[in-house]
This record gives sequence, C-alpha cells and structure tokens, in this order.
Amino acid sequence: MLQEEIEAFLEYKKKSGLSRNTEAAYRTDLLQFLQFAEDMGCAQADEISGSMLSYFLESRRRGGASEKTLARQISCLRGFYRYLIHEGLAADNPADEVSAGQESAPLRILTEREIERLLAQPDPASFTGLRDQTMLRILCETGIRAGELGAMQLQDVDLRILLLTVNRERPDVRVVPVSEETGRVLTDYLRAASILFPSRQSPLFPGRSGQKMSRQNIWKTVSKYARQAGLGNQITPAGLRTYAAAACLREGIFPETVRQRMGYESDFAIRQILRLIGQEKTTAVASVKF
Repeated sequence: MLQEEIEAFLEYKKKSGLSRNTEAAYRTDLLQFLQFAEDMGCAQADEISGSMLSYFLESRRRGGASEKTLARQISCLRGFYRYLIHEGLAADNPADEVSAGQESAPLRILTEREIERLLAQPDPASFTGLRDQTMLRILCETGIRAGELGAMQLQDVDLRILLLTVNRERPDVRVVPVSEETGRVLTDYLRAASILFPSRQSPLFPGRSGQKMSRQNIWKTVSKYARQAGLGNQITPAGLRTYAAAACLREGIFPETVRQRMGYESDFAIRQILRLIGQEKTTAVASVKF
C-alpha cells in the first residue's frame, strides 16, 4: 500500500544520510500526496498518472503553496518514484511529466468511443488476447484497482448472478456487478483457461509463473493497448476506474452507491467526477447552435 511505500522510501533516504529537517519536509510532502491519492481512490503509487499529479500540484497552488514549495515537492516525488522503479514497484515516473511552473492539464473522463477503441485492441483468437480483453473489460466496467484485479481468484467469480467479489480476505471486501456481455467474455476466458485453475483458490489471471499477475504487469498491459489504440501514454487503470465511476453516475446510480462500489474511502473523487460530468453537459449545451 502507498503508506508502506512512503515509509520504506523515507527509511531508505534516512540511511543515505538525509538530514532531519529534509526528512521532515519530505514526510510532509509525501503525506499530502498520500491524502490526495486516497481521496482519488488510488491505493498504490503506480495508479497515479502524470495528469493526476499535475492536478494535485495545481490544488496545492490554489491552496497557497509557493512555487518554491511546489518545486521541492516535485523533486521529492521524482525521488520517490525513482525509488519505486528501482524496487520494481512502479513502471514509470509521472513526476517527470510535470514542473512547478507548468499549468495543470485538466482531469478528464475517457469517452465511450475511446474505451471501445481500447477494448478492440486485444485479439481474442489467441489466449493472451482473450485474457487481456477480459481484464480490460472488467477494469473498464467495474472500476476495480489493478492490484485488486491481480489478487482475484477463481472463487471470486459468480457467473450465475454476474457478480465479482473483490478483496475477499480483507476488511474492505465488496461485491461488484458485471454486464451480461462481460459475463460472456468471462465464460469464454474461463473455458479457455480451465487447465490453469487446479483449485478455486487459483489466481483468476495468472502470469507466466502461474502466480497472480502483478499490478505493474496489469498497468503495462493497459498502457500497451492504449498506445495501440492511439490514446497516448496517459491511460492507466486509474483512468479506467474514473471512466467506470462516471458511467455509473451517468446511469443514475446514487453517488454513495458508486462510492461504495468503487471502494473510495471518501466522496472527494465522486464529487470531482460529478463536476467533470457537469462541465461536459454545460459544454454540450453551449455548443448547440440555434
């Protein structure tokens, strides 16, 4: 979890001779980052994209942080992500994409057409393509985190009532629904992958070693297909999570129900998504010519 990654980084820096004052500043910077990540429903550092990090810094600027403070915070976050990459806990460094004086790129919700392009990339004729298409559909539709998807077991799938159990062994266990179409894709995948499931406790999406697929590999899978779809390098599981939450809200599902389904600890992310949906509607109305 992100809190543990931050503590490990600070311990690492302390051993490398970090002064007490600098350590205190780093801790403050990282705890502010942790609060933002939790508010956005991100449990791990590699769920944060460059655009989300830019939005975080802009919120700090609006809160009165000086450019000097922001520059220090960016430097701290770059070092934090370099440490995570070295430890194999992150694939990229989103802090390299921002600077203190840079204007924040607005957060946005992926469009339905963009999601359709993404889902069309894996080739279901191959086993890997079918597996990847199934993972992408679940991420886009349920909004579960990459780590939660990787931790799922065969026993977590109930296709009779189209429900998935998330975080079965944890206090934040929840049940999320899937559509009939995703249920059909899951059925095809389970049939093709049956030899990989010696027990009901087998990983739903095993990697090459037969163990559960890591969240880093899931992140890389999403990024690969996003590039193939021409969506650039900014598409992450967190972006798919935002899309899923927005889709639920547009369907008229009560915001608190969406918050619980997504596993957000606070309503901050839901409020931000509702604001973005409101902006989309305003823009659409303003574009109508009479």
